[in-house]
Amino acid sequence: MENKYYIPTPEDFRIGFEFECRPLVFGVNENEYADRYVVKIIQYGGEIDNIKIRQNGRGDVVRVSYLTKEQIEAEGWIGYEEQYSIFLVFEKRIGDDEVLSLVYGFNAHTLHIEKLTTDGGSEIFNGKCRCINDFRLICKMLEI
Repeated sequence: MENKYYIPTPEDFRIGFEFECRPLVFGVNENEYADRYVVKIIQYGGEIDNIKIRQNGRGDVVRVSYLTKEQIEAEGWIGYEEQYSIFLVFEKRIGDDEVLSLVYGFNAHTLHIEKLTTDGGSEIFNGKCRCINDFRLICKMLEI
């Protein structure tokens, strides 16, 4: 089974960063909570200092989900009906005569975005994109 999560580095964390962590539960059987994670979003800079990235025998305490089809669609992209085994294809209309085409390679975690107009197309991004945090940052920088 392919790995659905990765462990972020301290440099990854910033305001708005979304991640999962195991809740700290005291006074109960820790094994009951070994596979329970909660989603957190960093709201202010002081929270970053309190995040502890560590591993133990039961697994990672902090993890980030690799980008999924559902996350891309939640950001307003429309997926094509026919999906392929190693990549997903989406589009987003940004004007009367402009459409963005997105191809996400989920094995290599690569993202390709192209602007399509009636006059043709042009690549506006081609690179790595591990998670929803990377995706949102790329879209913000591209003003999408």
